Amino acid sequence: MRRFCTVLVLLSMVYFIIGGLFAYLNKLELPIYLNGMAIVGFVMTIVCIYSLSKPAITQSDLEQLEATSLESITKTISELKSLKTNKNSTQEEILDLEKKRKEMELLVKKASMALFFREQLNYHERRILSEIKGSETLNHSLSEIKEIKGKLKALDEEIACDPEV
Repeated sequence: MRRFCTVLVLLSMVYFIIGGLFAYLNKLELPIYLNGMAIVGFVMTIVCIYSLSKPAITQSDLEQLEATSLESITKTISELKSLKTNKNSTQEEILDLEKKRKEMELLVKKASMALFFREQLNYHERRILSEIKGSETLNHSLSEIKEIKGKLKALDEEIACDPEV
């Protein structure tokens, strides 16, 4: 009904402007223009008063608006719960990743420490071997130790095999 009133008002304005222009230019007789203006104004007034006397918002409109609002609120609440769940799972993932990162850092530190110790061990082994090769007395002493260990092992086996022991 409001659209009809809007269209009627626009048509009336067009009639008043164009009719007034034609009456001014003597293309339309003034009494005809005034009678038409009175009729259009009367019809427009009756229709607009009728449409304005009707309540703009009815109870069903309010109920429909309320139902739509409740649906929207329910949807928003479910989306909010979903977002909170996603947030919690994301925070848990972040904590897990942070823990793994710290574990990896510790593992990298241990690996670098092990590499350092291997390098130290290789260095000292090379140094000892070069000292042994360079020193005749050390070389001779190591040979003697090897020989003595062999004899000691043989004696230990003989003692272990003796039935009186």
